[in-house]
Amino acid sequence: MATESKLVASNTTSFGQAVAVSGDYAIVGGRQPSSTSLVSPGQSHIFVFDGTTWTVQATLELPTPPDQGDRFGEAVAVEGDTALVGAANEPPTFAGRVHVYRRSGSIWSEEAVLAPDDGVSLGSFGASVALSGDWVIVGSDQGAYAFQRTGTTWSQHSKLSGTNSPSGSFVALSGSTAVINASQNHALVFERAGNGWQQQASLASSEPGGGGFFGGALSISGDYIIVGDISAKQTGSDHSGAAYIFERSGSSWVQMAKLESDPPSSKNNFGRSVAISGDYAIVGDDSDADVAPGSGAVYVYRRKGAGWLQLEKIVASDAAIFDWFGNPVAIDGFGFSPRAITAAQGHNYSGAAYVLSAFSGAGGAPIDPNRWILVAKILFGLVGGGGGVIWLPGTGPVPVDPEPFKTLSQMSPRQRDLLLGLAVNELASLVADAAARTELQTAAIKLTQRSAGRLQTGAAVVDIPARHQRE
Repeated sequence: MATESKLVASNTTSFGQAVAVSGDYAIVGGRQPSSTSLVSPGQSHIFVFDGTTWTVQATLELPTPPDQGDRFGEAVAVEGDTALVGAANEPPTFAGRVHVYRRSGSIWSEEAVLAPDDGVSLGSFGASVALSGDWVIVGSDQGAYAFQRTGTTWSQHSKLSGTNSPSGSFVALSGSTAVINASQNHALVFERAGNGWQQQASLASSEPGGGGFFGGALSISGDYIIVGDISAKQTGSDHSGAAYIFERSGSSWVQMAKLESDPPSSKNNFGRSVAISGDYAIVGDDSDADVAPGSGAVYVYRRKGAGWLQLEKIVASDAAIFDWFGNPVAIDGFGFSPRAITAAQGHNYSGAAYVLSAFSGAGGAPIDPNRWILVAKILFGLVGGGGGVIWLPGTGPVPVDPEPFKTLSQMSPRQRDLLLGLAVNELASLVADAAARTELQTAAIKLTQRSAGRLQTGAAVVDIPARHQRE
């Protein structure tokens, strides 16, 4: 069963109305109650994981008076040292803005404020946000906008338009590909080429007559897109809700799978929220009633060949009536231990967020911190590190001294292959999933086959396990 870490924040209601996770950082949006008004300006909290515990590293809020209905935190994103917070009703024009924050050490500072060049009052700019590298896609009632960072400067690059009008209520971005929900129950795929964004495809429901809420949730990772539709009928029953995974083939996108809850739950909202990262997908059903009415659940899937297998169904350890656990969801991790985050906005009347990891069948957590240290030293040396601290999963900060590998820049590719093979082999020993472990071990063998049985680098002598000493 998956492990769970519960995140909460004081003086915040509907905590978890937006969530995002990237490595050891998570951001959670919520409403901040006002003492002078029924509306709330909103807050966002950034959490950091130190190897054992998630703690608040920063609380982000607007400097405006606390009685403005800014909707700050209704949409959030994080990647690396950059975070986004949408404020879809921010004054003075109430057109909405997006705030960009940059981390230096443990301090998050505002780097830029994004606004559309054709914004209108109550345009809800910032109702949805997506981040990938130096690009941001922002959704609004007027459509979707692309912004680009150059150095520390952000500027509007273009406004995306397509055959079906992009509504911008939901946006997603991965590299040079964006997906945006559109009118008439479609999801539009855009590809960045040269100086512009061009529509590449229009995705629609495969259900007879079309699903009425297709595109109500969406996510993209590389060549895979997942789209939720709570109105879709599940196979062989009248139970509602499904999620569809599309795969890119050249310049086309083809439906690869239809995900349905197993077991099916009557009249629920399976597909209310979706997220995908690498070979893993997560689907939320905030009205699941396994524990209590409206307690909620999430389903975790993993790609196996051309199919997607359900790994497990997860409910909160403290699930209660009308928690609405499972909406929204986000997931990060292309490796063997992905990390997801979801929320239960109704929990204890203020809301909570839950970080989920170590899914069944998704590989194991580190079993020996000393092995991680060895891997870190090898890989750190391979990239020419000069010493310092590296964060290791399940271990935390570890001082790294790459002294034995200081001559790597002078080594032959054959010698470097050997060290990389050793690192890959050590990583394989940490993976619980047998198929994934075999793939890693095979890669390690191929690397070490090119090298001698022993390699001496300075004062360090590294032995290759006997099973790899073959030509």
